[in-house]
Amino acid sequence: MLPLARPGGVAKALVPLLLSGVLVSAVWALSRQGNRALLALALVLCLPAIGLRWAGLALETPASLTILQLAAEIAFLGLTTLCVLWLVLRSEEVTPDTLCGGVAVYLLFGFAFADLYQLLALLEPQAFRPPLQDPVDGIYFSFVTLTTLGYGDVVPVSRPARGYALIEALIAQVYLAILVARLVGQHLASHDAATSSLPEDAPPGAKEAVE
Repeated sequence: MLPLARPGGVAKALVPLLLSGVLVSAVWALSRQGNRALLALALVLCLPAIGLRWAGLALETPASLTILQLAAEIAFLGLTTLCVLWLVLRSEEVTPDTLCGGVAVYLLFGFAFADLYQLLALLEPQAFRPPLQDPVDGIYFSFVTLTTLGYGDVVPVSRPARGYALIEALIAQVYLAILVARLVGQHLASHDAATSSLPEDAPPGAKEAVE
């Protein structure tokens, strides 16, 4: 596992592969919604993000293209997160798809903020201490902030960095509280509907089976 923790090396190719898989999966999910305008917008944002990230492995891309790539990724991940969240909140009953959608929103949110921290570190190298030197550092800091672990080995120094970290931590906690409340409410509603639909002469064990 040591090569994965070092800047460059295996991690240099692993991160684009991981993020490309996330982006392609998100496009596939959006394509199933049947909204052509939404799919076209997703492709416009996704293709430059993937192309520029892979180009950075073979070429020394200028900072302007890296900024464009990160901005496209942030916009695309934000769009996908909102779409999946909307579907999760619209779901009338708790299904495996609902649970997977809730987890996907949480993870997409973390990846979007990882790109945001990378972009901030590129524009202001001293925004974090120690500086974020690799995409892995951005992903690590984002998910440590998202889960409110706060190890303290990477610290936001500048005012914007502190503000974004605070926003991520607050939104994550509010999201988890809302999602859990929503899932519990849906489960109780489904249970009450199933129980009330039983006939009065149902066997004694039928109610317990529904529960």
